[in-house]
Amino acid sequence: LPAGASLTHVLCTHKHWDHAGGNVELRRGARGKLEIVGSLLDNPHGTTLAVKHGDRLVVGKMQIEVLHSPGHTAGHVIYKVTSALGADPSGMKGALFTGDALFMGGVGSFLEGDCSDLYQLYTLLHGLKGDYYVFCGHEYTLRLSTYALYRDPHNSLLRELLKEYRNRRENGQCSVPSTLRAELSTNMFLTLDRAWL
Repeated sequence: LPAGASLTHVLCTHKHWDHAGGNVELRRGARGKLEIVGSLLDNPHGTTLAVKHGDRLVVGKMQIEVLHSPGHTAGHVIYKVTSALGADPSGMKGALFTGDALFMGGVGSFLEGDCSDLYQLYTLLHGLKGDYYVFCGHEYTLRLSTYALYRDPHNSLLRELLKEYRNRRENGQCSVPSTLRAELSTNMFLTLDRAWL
């Protein structure tokens, strides 16, 4: 953290150890009070503030809305984070922290859900107004986007993005973040209206 900054909140998307396993240790090492925010349904390890769909938090100048996104786990949530200052200079309204619900080019395994949960995710994300950065929980972008292009070979935006993602990875950078607008146009699980996929 930058000098003078302190960690006050951890936004935990779901209960799996690779997302919640260090919560207690983070609290022990924190300077001051640290809230571990997690889904009431999932109850991730170390949760101190249980939330549900539609709950809102204010942290500094950030407004955080909880969006229930079941499927990977029954209580998985996405955090929609916006600034009280409005959109950034590029026009982004904020960020979505999607954990294992939404990846760049795909979605997480539906370990505790079914296709109705996938449709709920589709509806939820298509219902958001404006564009957001998308921060997912794992670096599966090249594999998922390559397969998505195989399924949708005429998608020029996906072809362009895949080239950019490869370039980032070859240069030792993360492919993340994406944008919601890009995912709605290229992610095969969010383009269900294109039946031929």
